Amino acid sequence: RFCVSCQTKMRVLSYSLLQHLKQVAENAPDGEGVDVSIDCLSQAFGVSLDSEKDQEQLALPVSLEEIFKAGADKLGLDLNEGVSDNVDPVVAKIEQSERFKSYLSKVEAKGFFKGVEKGSDGYKERYSKLLAKYREKFGDKVEEEQAAPTSGPASAEADALKTEGNSLIQKGDYEQAVEKYTKAIELSPAGPNSHIYYCNRAAAYLHLKKPELASEDSSIAIGLSPDYAKAHSRFATAELELGNKEEAKKSAQRALELDPNNAAAQSTLKSLGAVTSAGAGAPGAPFGGAGMADIAARFQSDPELREQAERVRSQMGAGGGMPDMGSMAAMMQDPSIAEAAQKMMQDPQMMAMAQQMMQDPNAMANMMNMFGGGGPKP
Repeated sequence: RFCVSCQTKMRVLSYSLLQHLKQVAENAPDGEGVDVSIDCLSQAFGVSLDSEKDQEQLALPVSLEEIFKAGADKLGLDLNEGVSDNVDPVVAKIEQSERFKSYLSKVEAKGFFKGVEKGSDGYKERYSKLLAKYREKFGDKVEEEQAAPTSGPASAEADALKTEGNSLIQKGDYEQAVEKYTKAIELSPAGPNSHIYYCNRAAAYLHLKKPELASEDSSIAIGLSPDYAKAHSRFATAELELGNKEEAKKSAQRALELDPNNAAAQSTLKSLGAVTSAGAGAPGAPFGGAGMADIAARFQSDPELREQAERVRSQMGAGGGMPDMGSMAAMMQDPSIAEAAQKMMQDPQMMAMAQQMMQDPNAMANMMNMFGGGGPKP
C-alpha cells in the first residue's frame, strides 16, 4: 500500500505528465496514440486535466520538461551526448577509439568549439566537420582496443614486430617500420609495451614528414604511460613542426622533468630559445656552442645522417682523428662517401661541426663516440 504522501507525489507527477503529453500531442508522430495514453493515465491515477480541483492541488509552477532538465543538470548528465536518430556503426567505433579521443581533446583545447554550447546546433555542425576532417586524414580503420594480455603469444609477437620496426628505422625504411608498429598495436593495443609501439611509430611518422600523425601517436602513448619521457619529447618535436610552440615547450619541459638527459627535448627547447639547466650549453661547448646534447639529438632523430657519418667513420677507422689529404682524396672517390659529405656540408650545423674538427682533431673522435654503438634505438 502507498502512504498518503507517496500517493500525492504520484498524482502530482501523473498530472505533470498529462500536461506534457497534452502539450506535445499535436506535433507527435502518432497524436491519436498520445490521446489514448492520456485517457489511460487519467483513469489509472484518478487525475484529470479538466478538473479544477486537480489543477489547484496538483499543478506545478514549472513544466515537467523543465524539471527533467534541471534534474539532469544537477546529476551532471548530458542529454545530447550519444543521442542520434541514425547511428553510423563506423562513426560510433571511431568515436570510441583512443586516437579520435586524443584528436578531439586537442582540437577542443585549441578553441575549435569556442562560442558554441555542447549539444547545440552550432556545436553539432562543427563536430560533423571535425569528424569529416578526421576521417579524411586517418580513414575509417580503427585499431582494436581490447585489453591485451600482459604476457603470452600475442604480446611476444607484438614485441618481435616492434624490434623489426626498430631495425627498419635504423635502415631508413620508415614506411615498412610504420607497418610493423601498426601490426604490433593491432596485436597488443593496450598491453604493457603498447605505449612504446605508439611512440616508435610516431618516430617513423616524423621521418616521413607526417607530424600530425606523429603528434596523435605520441599523445596516445602519453595516455597509456604518462611518465614515458620519449613520448613527451616526440610529441614536443611533432608539435614544433606543426608550429604549436607552446605545446612543444610544455611537452619538452615535461620530458626533461622525467629524463633530464633527454637530448631531443633539450634540442626542442633550444630551437624555441628556452634554455634550461638541463639543456644549456656550457661555455666553450664544441660545434659553435650548440653542445654535444644537440648533436646527439640530431643523430637520434635522423638515422640517415647517422648512416652517412658511419660511412665516413668506417673509411677513417675506429680510432677517429682526421685523415691525411691522401686518405681524404681516396675516400672521396667513393660515390656514397662523396654524397654523404655533400649532404652534411649543406647543413649549417654540420658546417659548424666541420670547422670545429679542423681546429680540434679530437672533436671527430668525440662526435663518433656518440653513435659508435650504432646510435640510439627507438
